Amino acid sequence: DKIADIPLIEQYQQAQEELNDLIQGVTRTILNTLSPDVPVEIYDDEVVGGCGSASGGCGSGNCKH
Repeated sequence: DKIADIPLIEQYQQAQEELNDLIQGVTRTILNTLSPDVPVEIYDDEVVGGCGSASGGCGSGNCKH
């Protein structure tokens, strides 16, 4: 709780979320460009990790093919 009260930590977390959103947007753009030509796996937005990750992979039914 003490760490969460530090303003710099809050700024870092906000920047991290913004960067993650940007990366996800770039990834979606790349996937949308490639998907007609290359089979790609698309992950649900709810999934924290991708296929093969410890936080939720294809084995848990989180990936669409």
